[in-house]
Amino acid sequence: MILLYNASTPMISRFLLLSPYFLQKAIWPVTKVLFSYFIKLQVHGLQNIDSLGPGVVFVSNHSSELDPIIVPASFPFFSKHFPMFYASRPRNFYIHSSWRKLFYGGLIFKIWGAHAVEKGQRDYALALKSHIDILSHKRSLLIFPEGRKTRTGLVDVSNSKGGAVYAAKQTNLPIVPIVIQGLYKMTSREFITRKRNVSVTFGQPIFAQDIISAHFSPEFEGDNEYKGAIRKVMQDISDKLSKSPYPAYPAHHPESLVR
Repeated sequence: MILLYNASTPMISRFLLLSPYFLQKAIWPVTKVLFSYFIKLQVHGLQNIDSLGPGVVFVSNHSSELDPIIVPASFPFFSKHFPMFYASRPRNFYIHSSWRKLFYGGLIFKIWGAHAVEKGQRDYALALKSHIDILSHKRSLLIFPEGRKTRTGLVDVSNSKGGAVYAAKQTNLPIVPIVIQGLYKMTSREFITRKRNVSVTFGQPIFAQDIISAHFSPEFEGDNEYKGAIRKVMQDISDKLSKSPYPAYPAHHPESLVR
């Protein structure tokens, strides 16, 4: 597979390429047990990624701060898709976010595998230079195209950003959509009392060029090809959420979650 990678892209240090592997592997047994027991985590669609080699662009809806943890916890322990890297907000985004400013966006974030998108860069090549480098090393990358957690429980399709499609096209790596269901506005009480059912579903892999050519629709007229393509993918994720047996915000219907 040929990677369309520019050698002038700054290199991620070897330490930051390796540290997420050891950290995510170390906490996997703990998160797997906690999520399986307290939120009855169910994982679907692993067969869709079993045949893929290392190096995948995962895209997902974003409803909780647990999303970046629950996705790698959904992998088998010996999955070739470890470690997971992430596209995150820059550190100054969290400067007024109480305790989050101590951890989010800094070195701890990078050790976990989260690297900031260069804010203010209208050029994908500049905004995602670190992430393209990560993918060139055949690492997995998780991107939340909405850019922030949902405020409504619904997928913000119209504001989804096209960086994931750009990164996949530049590296000729597959995109795998993920549907995370059941975490929206989950309280610690709901977690401890096991009131939630949570599922993670991996969709079928697709390639950037295929969705750019097949899914660019007149309804996205005026947007660039990457935005048009990712919005179709996010619309598919939104449609799958709406067909789920559990509502986006299960607290409205707690009786449906109690076994």
